[in-house]
Amino acid sequence: MRVPRSTRLGERGWRVSAEGALLIADRPRGGEPAAAAPELTLVCVPHAGGSAAAFRPWVRAFAGTGVAVRPVQWAPYPDLEPGRDLVGSRTLLARAAALGDELRRMTGPYVLLGHSLGAVVATEVVRLLAGTGDPPPRRLVLCGAAPVGREQRRFQGLAGAPDEDVIAFLNLIGGTPEEALRDPEVGPTLLALVRRDLALLEAYRPTGAGPLPCPVSVYGGRADPVVGVEELDGWRGIAAEVRVRLFDGGHFFLHESLSALREALLADCRTEAAARRAGGSPGVGASGADAACHPQRKGERS
Repeated sequence: MRVPRSTRLGERGWRVSAEGALLIADRPRGGEPAAAAPELTLVCVPHAGGSAAAFRPWVRAFAGTGVAVRPVQWAPYPDLEPGRDLVGSRTLLARAAALGDELRRMTGPYVLLGHSLGAVVATEVVRLLAGTGDPPPRRLVLCGAAPVGREQRRFQGLAGAPDEDVIAFLNLIGGTPEEALRDPEVGPTLLALVRRDLALLEAYRPTGAGPLPCPVSVYGGRADPVVGVEELDGWRGIAAEVRVRLFDGGHFFLHESLSALREALLADCRTEAAARRAGGSPGVGASGADAACHPQRKGERS
């Protein structure tokens, strides 16, 4: 079974590629519209078992900054049971390729952010774009993830573990209410989604080790039980510019400390924009105006 290369789903600005990467263009709740012509798009790749819904609060949080938030949803075939992916998205590298296809269709500059498993996918997307000569994101933001290699080793065997072990792990990292995991209707689907994504991570083999062609921000939680603060420094060397920042919270610090993360991300973008105006960041090859990674909040003085 195949689906069209690009399919419109309703009026919400959703589009799914043949391999299953869905970019969602949403609006803040409460009737406040997203920017019609954003200065920058923030593409967000969720954690294992996660969905675009995890980033819904970000739409409102970034309203008025010139940044449009577009979460990624891995889309299943509509006529298959929950948790079943499109055939092409059943490997981590196929997911990266699907998202890369969507990013090539975007207009204007963007930042690519990934959380946990999403950070691994996002890293491979940048390598893929570099390999095909396509412009990279203005910045890659890696949240709650150990360097590639360490990340999949710590989850080895968990995809096939008993339900109680998977639930215990999810309770450890937080982000999913235990009552939802144990709900007889919702729980099996949630666990299937987590197992599916953990299996992708277990089977994943990195495609390269060279430096990435864009600046990188590495964000971590001070109380993350699975990614230690000291591990974040292992990302240094992945690009010419790597900034490491810590936030209050655990593995889901990016949602727990959203306001602080927003300000840090905007500050990192301003730093990159200033470097471009001064002569260009090494290895950064995106098109667009220098100010495109320099969004300004309402009421902020330049």
